[in-house]
Amino acid sequence: MILANITLSDLGELVIGVAIVAGVIIAYFAMTRKTVVKIDDNPAPEYRKAPKRFNHELAEQRHTDVTSRLNAHDAEIDAVWNTMRSEDQKIRNEVEVTRQVNGDRFNRISFALGKIAEKLGVDIDPA
Repeated sequence: MILANITLSDLGELVIGVAIVAGVIIAYFAMTRKTVVKIDDNPAPEYRKAPKRFNHELAEQRHTDVTSRLNAHDAEIDAVWNTMRSEDQKIRNEVEVTRQVNGDRFNRISFALGKIAEKLGVDIDPA
């Protein structure tokens, strides 16, 4: 028997050879098959009405809407900016008042400590 003497490596080479031959045959038939395509030299033009989204009136309307929205946003930004400025000024005034109150408090405490040091006979060097 011929098949009894075939080794496993010989069988693998046989399978690879058959696969290569099948690939070549399929490629040959795929390349030789031709499809005829006829192209008209000058086809008739098609005229269709453009959808509404491409009309000039709609583009103008969208532009007007966007402009009005931007103007509204600008007004809102200006209002927020003015509010921030007024609140900033209020905060600065409050800080200044607090500084003055704390400064007066510090002066009173310093004066009181100086009086206590004087009564105790302690010499305090202000530097």
